[in-house]
Amino acid sequence: MNEQELMHKLVELGVSHHKAVELVNRFEERQILRQIAWLPYRQAKKPASLLIAAIEGDFEAPSLLASEFEGEGKNR
Repeated sequence: MNEQELMHKLVELGVSHHKAVELVNRFEERQILRQIAWLPYRQAKKPASLLIAAIEGDFEAPSLLASEFEGEGKNR
């Protein structure tokens, strides 16, 4: 994914264009994409704000995601 596409994705999720540019310039693509992928598992009331904090703070995987993976392992 190029920088323009990544910025567009962030803006689609409610991040301002200015902040999206800043995030793309400051953080690695994989870190941003990981937090975007985890966003649905965070049950955020303000998704854009949480996404920004998660990218800037390099948050760990949400507990809901971890429990989903544990459940898959038990079924094998």
